Amino acid sequence: MKPFLVHLICPVVFAELAPSTTDPSSLIGFLSRLQIGYDHFSPSAAFQAGETFRRYQAAGGPRQHLVPDFLIAAHTMSQADRLAAVDRGYLRVWFPQLISSVNRSGILPGTLMDLYTK
Repeated sequence: MKPFLVHLICPVVFAELAPSTTDPSSLIGFLSRLQIGYDHFSPSAAFQAGETFRRYQAAGGPRQHLVPDFLIAAHTMSQADRLAAVDRGYLRVWFPQLISSVNRSGILPGTLMDLYTK
């Protein structure tokens, strides 16, 4: 038996998913059926995202990565235990303690994604 896993999304991801439904309650219902919860940003996570983004810009980081990317990573760092995303390298640089649960093929081993890949 696999352990029960709790999946969370932050407001940025909720906003990215919004166009796929007609209203907030439909999206919340869809996420609930997948056992995915919604979690607001803590002030410390939002501050960490802003501070890390400031350092990124000061180091000459390209504009292809914007504050929402940093918000997602900071939310994970302070309010979750791992990120379900493919990291192209910059997250490891700016959030070195971040744990990603996606392997190189983009599959989340031992999680809900297994249901869709078998």
